[in-house]
Amino acid sequence: MIRFDEILAKYFPPGFVDRRKIVHPRIGAQAAYRKQIKKKIKNPSHDEMTPKPNIRRGPWQPVFIAIGAWWTSTKNGTATFLAGILLIGCSASSQEQGMVEKQAGSPKVAAQEKHRTVLPTVASPVAGEIKPKRIGTYMGGGLGLYGPMENWEHEIELVKDLNVGIIRFNSDIWDLLEPQRGVYQWDKLDHLVDLVTREGGMDILFTLPIASKWNGENKQVNMMGFPIGRTHFPTKDMESFRDFCQTLAARYKGRIKYYEAWNEPDFLMFWKGDMQPDAAEYLPFLKEAYKTIKETDPDAIILNGGLAKPQETLWLNKLLDLGGGSYFDIMNIHIYPAFARYPDALDVTEKILARHHLVKTIWVTETSTTGTFFETQNREKEEYDKSVYLVQNFTRALSRPDVGCIFWHSLKNPGKDIHLPKDYDFGLINSDGVLLPAYKAFQVWSRTLIGSNPLGRLGDGTNIEIYQFEHDGKMILVAWTNGDEQRLIIPEKYTKVRITTLRGDSKKIKRSKTPEIALGKEPVYLELLDE
Repeated sequence: MIRFDEILAKYFPPGFVDRRKIVHPRIGAQAAYRKQIKKKIKNPSHDEMTPKPNIRRGPWQPVFIAIGAWWTSTKNGTATFLAGILLIGCSASSQEQGMVEKQAGSPKVAAQEKHRTVLPTVASPVAGEIKPKRIGTYMGGGLGLYGPMENWEHEIELVKDLNVGIIRFNSDIWDLLEPQRGVYQWDKLDHLVDLVTREGGMDILFTLPIASKWNGENKQVNMMGFPIGRTHFPTKDMESFRDFCQTLAARYKGRIKYYEAWNEPDFLMFWKGDMQPDAAEYLPFLKEAYKTIKETDPDAIILNGGLAKPQETLWLNKLLDLGGGSYFDIMNIHIYPAFARYPDALDVTEKILARHHLVKTIWVTETSTTGTFFETQNREKEEYDKSVYLVQNFTRALSRPDVGCIFWHSLKNPGKDIHLPKDYDFGLINSDGVLLPAYKAFQVWSRTLIGSNPLGRLGDGTNIEIYQFEHDGKMILVAWTNGDEQRLIIPEKYTKVRITTLRGDSKKIKRSKTPEIALGKEPVYLELLDE
């Protein structure tokens, strides 16, 4: 059995790797990403629905070629040279196969005689440091800005506990702020902006409306039991929309940093109940919002309305074909299992942007496990699955150089607070304020990874996912399987491992006693220690 970590230790002294690359997480990462995008722009793929596999060549391949050539020329090094060639030939899966091997049973610490080893290499960060302002949520439950102030004052403490750094304000609030044309009521929004930005130290993403009751069409449709009222029919009075955007941006200049031009304009629930929403009808609102707000507050950052179905490419392609890419700074999508999946939705979006010669950071401003129209069968299991989904997809998303920020849909489940018979399953707490498993999972994730630098994924296979993070010189792995249980073998250079579960239970083990760790579908955090 060939131990690649021993080969490296023999021929390369400690300190061979330049640790300065870890100190500056953005150096190299963004440049590499933009270089990659430029290549895609030169030769863009027209098959956005079929993302190419992410095949890595592995940072140590040139090292093994050199070792193999030298060894062969000086000693009987046939086995070592062939090992290097084998690593090159299996570049799509060698890292993963070198880390894991199948084992049956429930997740536990395991030990077997025959195994391969994991080699967590020191690498340059592939994405920016994970900071609080890269993770967000929505407050106020189903009422949002219409809810009582005491709800917000209570919830602000919960989001601070989660290390959330940006709050999304809901969209259907034109009538709250301007109940009559030219008559504004700012008191409540003033208080909430101060609460979030000054007391909470957070940024705000404000979702712009497209109509009010006084300027919207006098229409209402019912889709699958959900009423779609006049505020989801875009106003034809564009002057009133322009005035609203200008007045809002002027009042909160320097305090509201991000604006989103409506919500899910590609989805029937938010666009007239139309089974095929038209990007051409949406473009005037995006364009007007961008131009008016930028003229009023040049530092403001504009997002397109988050796409509900990012893997259905016709709508976005049409928007960009019409020149819509010139009227937003950040690409905004939503990811729900009913309509999209990780990482496909991100890959598809990146390819469409490249096809239109655009390089934009992607934000995921809504994600949750919510099914199609809030179907629910086994709520207890679904709440557990939600906690797993959150950790997996926050980890995946923020390990990519193209993703700037990710939002869990909402802190509190909407439902009973708006007089429905039950809660929807968007949130981290229920409408009675009880913390759900996903809240604890979010808390553990943020406390473990805030301040860390993503080093990317180990391996490219689909059966196991292991993501590396560097935090103050320590290596942290977030790992899980997508199928059968796997065994992760700890390299000998690490004497101990701190294992932390989804729920935050933690224990430290010695490698000398338990050199292998069994992984299952539930993510775990592994802090590798050389104490």
